[in-house]
Amino acid sequence: MQRIVFTLFLLASSASADILLDQPLVFINGRTSQVTSNNTGYITWDRIQLSQNSYVNQISWVGGFFALGASTAPTPQADYWLFQVASDNNGVPGAVTDSVKVPFSSASRQLIASGALGGMPANFYRLDISLPATLFVAGRGIPQWFTIQALGDGPSTFSWISGSGGDGVAKQLDLSSGSYTSFRDRSLQLSGIAAVPEPRCELLLLSVLFAGRRFRIRA
Repeated sequence: MQRIVFTLFLLASSASADILLDQPLVFINGRTSQVTSNNTGYITWDRIQLSQNSYVNQISWVGGFFALGASTAPTPQADYWLFQVASDNNGVPGAVTDSVKVPFSSASRQLIASGALGGMPANFYRLDISLPATLFVAGRGIPQWFTIQALGDGPSTFSWISGSGGDGVAKQLDLSSGSYTSFRDRSLQLSGIAAVPEPRCELLLLSVLFAGRRFRIRA
């Protein structure tokens, strides 16, 4: 009886995907978030806070792709996407608490606009991905940091475009100097499963077990 209850509960949870965080696109700026093979470049982090412990399995964001010195916008190209969650360390990203890396081609993209970044031609895409493994993000209003990075060398450079609706704080790390620069929220939507509080799970299980006991007595 207990095994059946847990199986049904897990199936019901995995079948749903709630929007856990929604920071809609606002075309104000883009911040580079790409790390090359020799560990140079920039990492852009967005500070987030969720109300419940959550498991993220779907991510949507907006990225612009440009190439230094190019006269036309390049085709997006890199080796991997890296998604990471980090703890807060006095207002900057601290230790990484969870991470998922996937091939660059795993994310679907839809062209939504063309323009320029830093005076260079750029195309802007809505990107979506379903992760092969969930990312755990702590809740209860604990500030944490979330990053989307393109990894690898190539003709294009990824820039994470701005959004709104969060706490208004994002930071870009310059890997060459180790210094941070502050910016506004990034465009980001996280979807997945908000963890059910433990007391509610225990109450559900006890109720089902009690009903089963009554059934056996009557039988």
